[in-house]
Amino acid sequence: MIVRSQHSIPAMFLVSCLTLFAANSAAGQSPPVINVLFPAGGQAGQAVEVTASGSNLQGLQKLHSNIPGFQCERLDGGRFRLMIPQGVMPGLYDLWGQSDTGLSAPRTFAISNRTEHQETEPNDSASAAISIPIDAVINGRIDKVSDVDFFCVQRVEAYAS
Repeated sequence: MIVRSQHSIPAMFLVSCLTLFAANSAAGQSPPVINVLFPAGGQAGQAVEVTASGSNLQGLQKLHSNIPGFQCERLDGGRFRLMIPQGVMPGLYDLWGQSDTGLSAPRTFAISNRTEHQETEPNDSASAAISIPIDAVINGRIDKVSDVDFFCVQRVEAYAS
């Protein structure tokens, strides 16, 4: 006769989970860790190429999201083309990676209804400023400690005096 206490089922579940975790860790198979997605957002109705960087990404196959109708195409390495459907409400959504060793934690991805621009170097002086229309999103990053970026925002005549 087998007698089980009220704690035996949760304890068996815990032991099973720890065994699986130990087996994956012993084999060197950690899940992917996405530290950065760049750019960190995109415009509804447009495709955007993103690069995932982090650790254990060598087997990263696909990005998933809670964006309705979201599609992802793997390009190479950590690069992916994301298709953001028209009509998706602007806001913050989750993206997470899938590999042979598991799923990454979600990263925040911003969807806007504004035109998106990527910063291009060199733009580290007023004479090299990138011209950007008003009411646009700029995706950029600081590449070095002393990095400075200049942008020239187009004037709107209705507000000019």
